[in-house]
Formats: sequence, C-alpha cells, structure tokens
Amino acid sequence: KQGKEIKSLATYRRYSNQIKKFDYDTYVFSREGNKAYNDKAGFYIHRDVSDLEVGTCLVADGNQLDFMVINPFTGRQCRASLIVFLDWYSCDIAGYEIMVSENTQCIASALRNSILRLGKIPKHVYIDNGRAFRGKFFTGTNDFNTENFPGIYNNLGIKTIIAQAYNGRAKRVERFFRDFVQSCPPITGSYIGNCINAKPAHLKRNETYHKELHKNDTTPTINQAKQIIEAWLGFYRDKICPNFKQLKIGEVFNSGIGSGVNEELLDELMMKSEKRTVKRNIIKIFGLEYSSAALYGFNTEVIVKYSLFDLSKIKAFTTKGDFIGEIPIITQVKAIARDGNALDMYNYKMHLKAQEEFKKLTV
Repeated sequence: KQGKEIKSLATYRRYSNQIKKFDYDTYVFSREGNKAYNDKAGFYIHRDVSDLEVGTCLVADGNQLDFMVINPFTGRQCRASLIVFLDWYSCDIAGYEIMVSENTQCIASALRNSILRLGKIPKHVYIDNGRAFRGKFFTGTNDFNTENFPGIYNNLGIKTIIAQAYNGRAKRVERFFRDFVQSCPPITGSYIGNCINAKPAHLKRNETYHKELHKNDTTPTINQAKQIIEAWLGFYRDKICPNFKQLKIGEVFNSGIGSGVNEELLDELMMKSEKRTVKRNIIKIFGLEYSSAALYGFNTEVIVKYSLFDLSKIKAFTTKGDFIGEIPIITQVKAIARDGNALDMYNYKMHLKAQEEFKKLTV
C-alpha cells in the first residue's frame, strides 16, 4: 500500500500489523515460487503402508553417481548412472544396475536383478516420469496395429504407477538417494561432489597440498563400483526400518522373499519386440546382422523379439503373430579362407553350399 518493495521475511513481519495477518504460505509462494511452496509450506499426504507386503510395489528411479568410474567402452573417466528398484514396504533396494547412461538396457537389467533377488514378480512398479522409464519397451502401446506385443510390465503382469513430474516427495526412493549421496560417494577416491559447495579440496585451484595427498587415487571400474555399493548396502540394511521401528530394513525384506522365479522364462518375458523389414534374408538390429534359412523368401515386415541380455540370436514372427524361427547372428567368413585354419575353410564351404541350395530351391 505504501509503494515499498518487501525484500525479506523480517521486513514482511514489520508490515504484518497493517496486513492484519502474517501468512507464511503466501510469503513462500510469492517470493520463492511454486516448487518452494510445495516443498516448504504446502500440505502433503501421509500414506499408510500397513496393507502392503514385500514385493507389492517397487519404486524405481535413477541418479547420477557423485564419483567417477572407468567407462568400459572408452577406458576414460565418466559419471555413471545408478538405477534402483526400492521395495516400498521394507525400504530395501531389491535390485540395481550401474551403467554409463540411463537407458532402456540399464533399467531392464535393474528390474531383472530386482525380480531375481525378490524371488517373485512384483504387483506394482512406481516409475519415474522420465522418457527412459516410460518407453515402449516397458509400457508398450495401445495401438496393436503397429506393435503386436505389449511392454515388459504387461508381459510380467506388473501394473505401473507413473509419478507426477517434479514431485519427488511422492517417491520413497528419493530419501534413499539422500542417504546414499551423503555417505557412500565421499568415501571413494574419485569423489567429485554433486555441486560446487560439495566439490572436494583437491579438485579446486591452488590446493597443492590436497592435490599431493590425492595424486595416487584410483578410479574404480563398473564392477569395483558395484562392490563399493554392495558394501554400503550392507550397512544400509542394518538400519532400523522406517515402517517398522523394531526391525531392520534387511530383516523386513528377507521375511517376504518369494520361492524364486524361472530365470529362462523371465528372460523370455523381458524380450523387446519391434517391427523390422527383411532384406535379402537379413534383419538388422543395433548394427548387427541376423540371417537364417527360415527368412528365405520374406521381403516384408516381421515382428522381431530380442533380449538385451543375449544378442547372439533373435526370434522372428509374422505380423499376424505366427512364429517364423530363431535367427542367429551372422558369422563372418575369413577374407582368404585358405590362409586360415580348417574351421575357416569349413565355414566358407558351408556358405557356398547354402547359396547353391537356395538357388536350386528358387528354380
């Protein structure tokens, strides 16, 4: 009313006698925005987990690690992503995976590890709103004219719950990441922090003493990073469960483990499916070529199913769903077979024989 700008909470309180009532919610919203209001002042929902059990719902999310690892493809340092599936009932990590980037293969591997450790198929998966978690590979599509097979969650009989965007407080896994970030990455030699305030001293300018102390630090590989995380999870599972104050997190999870799942059947259900066109008896996926006698004569679209855990072979179906056959990856023939061993010469002769047989069949 007096044409003065209110710049601080103290100033706001001095003028509060003229406004009749001091409204903290309004102050936070007007000065810091909608997200600050949701995090600091807004109402939040209390959820009762007493009607759940171990494996009823897994909460999935990913986070970049705050320490460097060795990229297995380039041999250089990089920040990998940690994908976890947290059991809501016990607050334990059912399974996880570390990969250079948060992609479909990483999430599928984390889900597979979770199911194997859980010993049963979860009923629900509370997934992040990100593109990788909501891709066709997992959720499928309702248009069965373009895709004859549903996503992984439908194949496994898992119902999905998609979190609201920018609403991290709704996912219990965010609290796990908070504890993880504060205690696990700082003990590694390649720790770099997640912000400028958390940056270690030896990475700053003119810190010669600290640089000398850390000159022999090594960067872990992916497998070594998993060993570090497994050791930390042993400590985490000894903590008191937030939902059951008398029991530890690991004890609650172990009390609800299932009898086990068929690993081969699980891999079968987790196969990805998509359309591919057969050209000269060859199907191309990820730059790899697959060929078989079963594809001879096809020059149209087929449905291909493949496992991200084993790309040595794929399965081909017609667009009507009829099984064509299992198609192996093409084995290349040595350029000059006579300079190789007996196996190279044998492979060369078998390829020549196949060419002649298919030509006779066509005639």
